[in-house]
Amino acid sequence: MIWTTPEFWTAIAFVGVLIILMRPLRRVLRTWTEKQAGILRQRRQEAEDVLKKAQELHQTYETGYRGRMAERQKMMLEADSEIAALEENARRETAERITRRRQEVAVRLKTMSDNGRQNLQQQMLDAIVAETKKQLEERSQVGTENMDDTVNRACQMLETYRPVLNKH
Repeated sequence: MIWTTPEFWTAIAFVGVLIILMRPLRRVLRTWTEKQAGILRQRRQEAEDVLKKAQELHQTYETGYRGRMAERQKMMLEADSEIAALEENARRETAERITRRRQEVAVRLKTMSDNGRQNLQQQMLDAIVAETKKQLEERSQVGTENMDDTVNRACQMLETYRPVLNKH
């Protein structure tokens, strides 16, 4: 029967070999699975370490960024105050320059006015002296009047123009 057929004994031999090979195969499989589990644990640990470092870096970055924002705001406030001071300084210097220019212009105008007035007075004096000379010459040629009258008339003319002559 069945016991006598080669297929039966081949199957029994096969099962026997499998039973005999189970133990070393189990050891190999256990070793392999433990090795794979170790590799997975190691990768998991590395991933956790990387995640931890990333969180630390993120925290450091956020702290630094907050610090930078505060520093930037501080610098902006300092810049704004410096700009305001420079603008005020520029306004003050401009106002001082304008005042100096106005004073210089006023001095120049006064000088020009004084020079013009002196020139006008000099011209008037020259005209009066010339007119007086002319009248004196005319009177001295005519000979009809006395020299005292001529001098008196010259003095009267000078007295007439005295306010103009006394201004400067």
